[in-house]
Amino acid sequence: MVTATTPPASGPDADAAAALEGLTDGQLATVEELARRCLGSGATLADVRGYTDDEMEAVYAFAHNAYRQGKYDDAAKLFYFLAENDHTDSRFWMGLGACLHMTGGHDQALAAYAVAAVLDATNPEPPLCAAECYLATGALDGARKALDAVRLICDEAVAPEAHGRVLGRVAVLAAAVESGAGASK
Repeated sequence: MVTATTPPASGPDADAAAALEGLTDGQLATVEELARRCLGSGATLADVRGYTDDEMEAVYAFAHNAYRQGKYDDAAKLFYFLAENDHTDSRFWMGLGACLHMTGGHDQALAAYAVAAVLDATNPEPPLCAAECYLATGALDGARKALDAVRLICDEAVAPEAHGRVLGRVAVLAAAVESGAGASK
């Protein structure tokens, strides 16, 4: 287990922990204040690290392409990088969730879809994908709740007719949930 006094063995977190290790209490307080101001102003790690929007979009294009080619592990690494560096873009969380979903990491996918849902509460896709994960794990109650959220989002949409495809998927998943409910009881 990694603790505050035990930096990770490798990777960016280890580098950050090593960089902070030699700082005095005053320097740590300054770093903490800078981090607080960055987060308070809506800055992302991409902003702090100097990644441009164009660079982030280029990585997104690579991630999306890797996903479309079925290279889910590669795509997940890229989407993780994107979500870590810009935690405010729901597309990055959806991409990460989709990769995890496709590789059977349903619990982690649910967490990513939850972040995407919070970031874009008008998008029915995050709870729809969550419903699929819940169904895949046999968590029928979670699937029902996620489908209810999708219906609510679609009902409250400015142009509900634009969600016909989504509502079609809801109907199919709802039928699967109900048939699963009968089989599991």
